[in-house]
Amino acid sequence: MQVSDRKRHETLQIKRPMKPNKSAVEEHQGHLFQMELMRMINPEHSLVKLAASVDWQAMEEAFGAFFCSNNGRPGIPTRLMVALHYLKYTYDLGDESVINGLLENPYWQYLSFLEKG
Repeated sequence: MQVSDRKRHETLQIKRPMKPNKSAVEEHQGHLFQMELMRMINPEHSLVKLAASVDWQAMEEAFGAFFCSNNGRPGIPTRLMVALHYLKYTYDLGDESVINGLLENPYWQYLSFLEKG
């Protein structure tokens, strides 16, 4: 029984989130959409200020210790996971509701995805 528990634990490990390799076209399109989102939102909104105040790199390093580097499927980006959990508990939502909100709300998208700079 210990062997099966160990195997199950090994299969549940998740790899560190991968950084996507972007072509020049994808890089340009990303900047295009970033600018559109910036035009839609109010920079004084609380979620925009929160996104600017969080040290996302430190967050990635802190959670990175929990990822396996050599097996399992690649993980979801740390920023997205942290933002979704924050939104879920702040607004008292279920998993499906927080995903639906993310698809519809530009402030949630800004918090979850948009890189500084």
